[in-house]
Amino acid sequence: MLAELLVEDPKNMDDACLITDCLKDGIAVFVRLPYDEENAIRIFDFLRGAVLGIEGRFDRLDRMIYLFTPKDIRVSDLRGRCGKAEE
Repeated sequence: MLAELLVEDPKNMDDACLITDCLKDGIAVFVRLPYDEENAIRIFDFLRGAVLGIEGRFDRLDRMIYLFTPKDIRVSDLRGRCGKAEE
């Protein structure tokens, strides 16, 4: 099976619903939230609830950037995945 990662810039709740559909289909989504704080909070809260409802997870990558993943996708760093990396 081919793994897929989508990159999305949701602008409204319709976009958030489409992201949720992708998560339910097993696709990870890299989300850049809008700078409009009120809208960003609504979208984030919706996506957080959706991903937790499907037993997935989310990771904050930057101030307004998150990675939402379904339960079948593991997220780890290089050291955790490949043993000790040289420092």
